[in-house]
Amino acid sequence: MEGWTNTGGRIETSLDEKGKERKVELLSGEYLHEPTTCTKCGVMGRLYRHGTKVTTYADVPAREMPTKLEATVRRYRCRDCGETFLQPLGGVLEDRRMTERCADYIAKNALEFTFALVAKRYGVDEKTVRAVAAERMADLTASHKPKLPRVLGIDETKIAGELRLVLTDVERRKLLDMLPARDKDTLATWLGHFRDRSKVEVVTIDMWRPYWRLARELLPQAAVVVDKFHILRMAGEAMDQVRIRLARVKQDEVRRHWMRSKVQLQKRPHNLTEKQRFNLGMWLDNEPEIAAAYRAKEAFYDIFDMPKDEAIQAFDGYAASVPASVKAEFKPLLTAMRNWRTEILAIFDHPFTNAYTESLNSLTKHIVKAGRGYSFEVLRARILSSYAEEAKKPLRFEFLLKNAGNPCGNCGLPCRAEDMHPVTLPPMVRGQRAKRALVCALCEARFNTETLKAHRKPSTR
Repeated sequence: MEGWTNTGGRIETSLDEKGKERKVELLSGEYLHEPTTCTKCGVMGRLYRHGTKVTTYADVPAREMPTKLEATVRRYRCRDCGETFLQPLGGVLEDRRMTERCADYIAKNALEFTFALVAKRYGVDEKTVRAVAAERMADLTASHKPKLPRVLGIDETKIAGELRLVLTDVERRKLLDMLPARDKDTLATWLGHFRDRSKVEVVTIDMWRPYWRLARELLPQAAVVVDKFHILRMAGEAMDQVRIRLARVKQDEVRRHWMRSKVQLQKRPHNLTEKQRFNLGMWLDNEPEIAAAYRAKEAFYDIFDMPKDEAIQAFDGYAASVPASVKAEFKPLLTAMRNWRTEILAIFDHPFTNAYTESLNSLTKHIVKAGRGYSFEVLRARILSSYAEEAKKPLRFEFLLKNAGNPCGNCGLPCRAEDMHPVTLPPMVRGQRAKRALVCALCEARFNTETLKAHRKPSTR
């Protein structure tokens, strides 16, 4: 770390709570910069050394073992007030008893690994990891400001026992946000944060009326598209229900064989192997009702491979083409086709689906499983850090400081880094803008309003 000098090191071995041997690397160091002002009374140049104290701080692991920094901290006494204080250290967090880089690494790893694993790796308490991670997650949540996309995907997934709302940018394949509840009010509040919602041109949803009503209310200019794979899945499930109904009256051996061979019914014909195609033909020849359900399923799938005009005609005539023997199983599909006709056919004008959103839901389940028992806020922060678009930070020039020899922004005298203070320099002429600068301790008092008022002579009026 900058401003520190290494004075040695050693490796200590101890036993943990389970009796296992644990090695810790101890690095000894001293902070080179000495204070010039008393931290108690603020007087400059009236200090003298008054002993030392060794303080231990957690640091970044080295050589696959936890590392501690043993800092030899100097003690000072002020000749004016008589109080003693410890040397202010740079690069450490006194309240956490760890270095700043250690806290950064913990916060970063806590978004990916379990708190217990991070605590073991860094040699700190799990509660400390939770506290550091909570600060990082709060910053991540505060800085997460998504923008409305052209194609908005709306779906849900189960996290921590409840359905959560998932919002994605379907076109750019990015996670926008994850909300704590799947209801109309939660989505309305999220959309209400955006003043200009005209950018959204397409909304992809599953067949849930609250999504549709809210899209029509808050996004009237957007075309609503029902996810094609939801409606296709209903056709596959209808065919499978026919297989299950017929298998109930079959022998156990036949029922098990049908169960193992059902993939032949679910696959499209062009995806079958030669052997699967032969076995499927034998199956359909011997089971007329399964053949009827299979052909009805394939006929529905074929609609989405047709040109728009032909597809609309086939879509409207599909209900009449379903055989009466399997119509009971296909009734949910036919009802959805009638109730969601406009939104289903909208895919021919707007070829977007929720495939990315569904795949994202599958990926997030691995994060949820690894963080079993964690709160939704923790899991949401982990998911956003993995799949959401990183917020773009504005480009700014920071002050480039050396350990010593930095010119004061006001008087120009060389100063050490710890003796400089940020202030705002007022404009010298009319029309000039104020600017930020670093000045020495003496010049800083001139810019401190309270200090100026304390030394101002009373008025003679």
